[in-house]
Amino acid sequence: MKRRNFNKTFATSIAGLTLSNNIFSNNSQKNRLGVALVGLGSYSKNALGPALTETKLCKLSAVVTGSIEKHEYWKKQYGLKDYQIYNYENFNMIAENDEIDIVYIVLPNNMHKEFTIKALECGKHVICEKPMAMNAMEAEEMIKVSQKVKKELFIGYRLHYDPYHLECINYCKKETFGKLNVVLAEFGYGISDNNHWKLKKSYGGGALMDVGIYAIQAARYCTGEEPISLSAK
Repeated sequence: MKRRNFNKTFATSIAGLTLSNNIFSNNSQKNRLGVALVGLGSYSKNALGPALTETKLCKLSAVVTGSIEKHEYWKKQYGLKDYQIYNYENFNMIAENDEIDIVYIVLPNNMHKEFTIKALECGKHVICEKPMAMNAMEAEEMIKVSQKVKKELFIGYRLHYDPYHLECINYCKKETFGKLNVVLAEFGYGISDNNHWKLKKSYGGGALMDVGIYAIQAARYCTGEEPISLSAK
């Protein structure tokens, strides 16, 4: 299941989670939950935006961007009005918009904590892209705020629901092909722009920080164990 295809059904996927159980039960008067996308990079433009036109349980209700030149595209493509477009200076005004139920954080990794907390304090449920934060302390702070304001916090890691991954985990648990001794996992893609934030450590970029989660999670899920040491070459 490709990431883009997954997002066409992500609203259905989260329906079985605590996140959606609480949200959907409290929105019986609405046909679809309103989602605000924060950060309009390629993932929002090419995957999340299109997906939200097809989901049965969610819809695009607002966007947040620091680029004025992106306004017209999102207005034309999704019929958004001026009041549905925010920037990072007036971000807190989303608290006054009842059309927004969920805020989806699609920002560079070093901005996840700040805007997740801001969105929670605005009274919105939050989906934050992976990795959750820059370190465990930031992640714990995000969780504490979520609990304090009694809003749901969900991390956008899709492979919990990927049928191929679930099948592999099942094979490992049952030792279908014998006892598991070694896990070899890799994930990667090329970036042609040398100035892209994903190549900058201070932004939370780098192979291990940004996409290494896929390889690490595969090993954790298949073995049912946590890492106790690591090395790098």
